[in-house]
Parts: sequence; C-alpha cells; structure tokens
Amino acid sequence: MFAEPIDAERAREAGLINAVVAKEELAAFAMARATFLASKPPGSVQLAKHLLREPLRAELKAVIAREGVHFVERLGSAEAAEAFQAFFTRKR
Repeated sequence: MFAEPIDAERAREAGLINAVVAKEELAAFAMARATFLASKPPGSVQLAKHLLREPLRAELKAVIAREGVHFVERLGSAEAAEAFQAFFTRKR
C-alpha cells in the first residue's frame, strides 16, 4: 500500500520469488532451472501451470469486480468530491 521498494531477500521471504542469485550466477541458475523443467513430460508441465494459474485468474476476476463496485461507491463520497475539486482548481 505504501509502494515502497523491497530488496530481493525480503521478496524471497514474502514468497514473491523463489531464490536470490548473484548476478554472475544468474545465467547458469536460469539454464539449470530451464533444463530441469525441460526434462519433465511437457503435458504434465503444461497441466501443472494451468492448475496453478486458474484459481488465481478466477480470484483476480472476483477481486477486480469487487474493486469496481467499491470504486463506484467511493466516487460519491465527500473525499472524492474534495479530491476532484482540488484537481480542477490547481494552477497549471
């Protein structure tokens, strides 16, 4: 909510990334991971990716729909009126 940057270690701890790799090791690390995935049955990998993404898509769609409802409701608030007024009366 604060749009503050986080470092790689914090991103790993939060589950946003799988690993922190030194810049000079990145290409080898990525190739090793890609080689590992390429050794697996393609159909199984595709199915696993689909199964991982589908709940996220459905949840994301639901959240976007709820966000739209809240956004419309907030447009009528005193806070929104104040923000619009401030925007339109700014000197340019």
